Amino acid sequence: MQHEETLERLITLFKRFPGIGLRQAERFARFIAQQDASYIQHLTASITALHRASKQCPQCFIRHQQQTVACPICDRGNTDTLIVVEKDADAYMLAASTDAVVQGYYFILGGLVPIANSNQTSARIPQLITSVKTHSPKEIIIALAVHPDADHTGRHLSNLLKQQFPAIAVSTLGRGLSSGSELEYSDPETLINAVTHRNPFP
Repeated sequence: MQHEETLERLITLFKRFPGIGLRQAERFARFIAQQDASYIQHLTASITALHRASKQCPQCFIRHQQQTVACPICDRGNTDTLIVVEKDADAYMLAASTDAVVQGYYFILGGLVPIANSNQTSARIPQLITSVKTHSPKEIIIALAVHPDADHTGRHLSNLLKQQFPAIAVSTLGRGLSSGSELEYSDPETLINAVTHRNPFP
């Protein structure tokens, strides 16, 4: 019974990985269960070392491997444009793909505002408001994935930001992204098009 309970806990942990469903999580857990002690030791040591070596930027909340406190993106000092994304991978993908179009600083929400219960969210909305007050950007681009919860989050943030900061332009990515798209898996050309043709929130 203990083996099955442990397996279920591991499956639950793997399901938290982005893009991983129940079947894949179960495959990962059963693969781990079949490995020898040496592999498990190397795996757990590598995960622990990676986590200890990474730092969280106090400005945008990106986890990074640099020696500086601020992440490489925030270190550039460009605060005219704030780009709000859900997770670290989105920020790195957008920065690598669209810097020639828009060079700004980023904010990692860390979650979305679900349609079913807007009060139950892990999104860093209070911290976002503090960041905007601190840096006073000229434009805020809400760059989220294309699915219902992300759309709902975008509208929620847009309304909140417009109420508190009416002088700041709030825009969203152009619909070069197909429905259901995650930013971290989009190709650079699509992202450039989406940022270039961004639209003001209605």
